Amino acid sequence: MAAIATQKQKNTYSDEYLEALKYWESCKPPYTSSHMKICVVAAKSILKHSGKPRRSKYEKEYNLRLDFNKVGKVTIYAEFPKHMGLKGKRLGEWPELTLSLTREKAQELAKNGLKAESIHQLLDLYEKDLWGKVQRTKLSQNSYKTYCCRIKQLEETFEPREIFSDVIYSRLIEVLDYWIQTKSNNQSFELFAELRRFWKYAAPLYCNRKNIAASLPNDYVSSRVRKPQPTRLFTDLESIATLWLNVAFCSSIHQKMQSDL
Repeated sequence: MAAIATQKQKNTYSDEYLEALKYWESCKPPYTSSHMKICVVAAKSILKHSGKPRRSKYEKEYNLRLDFNKVGKVTIYAEFPKHMGLKGKRLGEWPELTLSLTREKAQELAKNGLKAESIHQLLDLYEKDLWGKVQRTKLSQNSYKTYCCRIKQLEETFEPREIFSDVIYSRLIEVLDYWIQTKSNNQSFELFAELRRFWKYAAPLYCNRKNIAASLPNDYVSSRVRKPQPTRLFTDLESIATLWLNVAFCSSIHQKMQSDL
């Protein structure tokens, strides 16, 4: 009977990798500067062998995530459990930012941090708040229906997963420009006012009291749409042709140029 040769499975990890992994795992939170230096060296070796871009350590007590990359750069983030409903944030890089300072920053964010609710979620809460006013006879049913129509327009403008606290000033300008281009004069005014009312409602609780909509110029819409002008009659073919050329070059439905004939 032929003998069956057995072969021991070859270890795919080098001694260098295993040694680095041992040092990496020996560092336990709360981390010190000495731990960080050890982890930087260990991460370089581990990532070189694994081919991955980064490796992370965590301090759950302080809601910190420490990312080590293959060139030795360490980026620190505040990262919160889902039940807290808080948005994570990049705090800085070690060693420029010390561990003690990052812990203080993370604790401050845990107390007063930005919420991670989407605009659509908050619009739903806003609508429920308006309905509460109807029940308390502070708002009429007809006014409530009008507000709901505008809320629907806001929902269609923003993406379903767009985070309220992530919205910046330029994004609101983009929204207003879109309305000016695609909505009627009155609709643009009404939606601008509704946008401001919604931000005033949501910002104190969900954006750490930062109301960027309040910074929008009061005349942003009015200065970009033309007021209705008296109707002019174009009876000859040359005038009608000029009118159509002017209309064709308009960029906004509000800014229909009139012939200077």
